[in-house]
Amino acid sequence: MNKIDIRSAVEAVLSLESLGVVTLGSFWNGITLSGDFWRFYCHDQAGAGVIVNGRKFYFAPRRCYLLPPACNLESFCSGSPEQFFIHAEVGCCRPAVGEQIFELPEGFGEDTVSFIRNKVLTGKSQDIPVRMKVLSLMADAVALLPDAALTAAPPDRRIAAVRDYIDTRLNEDISLADMARCSGMSAVAFLRFFKQECGISPYAYLIQRRYNYAAKLLKNSNLPIESICESIGVKDRFHFSRRFKKFSGMAPAAYRKHYK
Repeated sequence: MNKIDIRSAVEAVLSLESLGVVTLGSFWNGITLSGDFWRFYCHDQAGAGVIVNGRKFYFAPRRCYLLPPACNLESFCSGSPEQFFIHAEVGCCRPAVGEQIFELPEGFGEDTVSFIRNKVLTGKSQDIPVRMKVLSLMADAVALLPDAALTAAPPDRRIAAVRDYIDTRLNEDISLADMARCSGMSAVAFLRFFKQECGISPYAYLIQRRYNYAAKLLKNSNLPIESICESIGVKDRFHFSRRFKKFSGMAPAAYRKHYK
């Protein structure tokens, strides 16, 4: 019996946020891994990982891992492994509450990771076929996750409205009252509900979005650091540099040089 279903109840959207190969060091200590994107990591040797439930979890050499959005895990590094990473947003699903890290099967994506890594190191990561390989690898990785690890339920519309409000006003002063008003809730109810849905406070989320955006501009543009400060509503470059170093492990100029 034939069965054809052309309905699209959930749009599967996969967008690449960033891609790279970097040698880790002490700068990767104590970074809170935040953001609305999934993280794909593959290290060539031991010596780095994340802290899960108070214990160090080391990434095994040549093993691939997925970290979900807003996992807020703290990184650590005691060596100098080479890290192959992909950051990508997956619009069709979100992680179930409580999931923090996923270890992919041994040998997963080995040839594809090697292919993409070589393209990155030879300056060809922007080629369309390479980008397609990256998205395909990420899609295959997410598709391997158990059903219980994901939910197709979209975020609450009130939280989605606040996120959109923040993302279009990163350079403005945004108060808790502004965000609560956008959600249509009282400040107390909004604060409690936002933390329940997102795992962090609204203010912490706002700071994450600002500095994630600043990191993206440092990696992908030639804008002066002063202009990047203005784009996220920070008027003092010293304050920006101090906060950015806490966020990424490196000062803005060093971060740009390291990832360019």
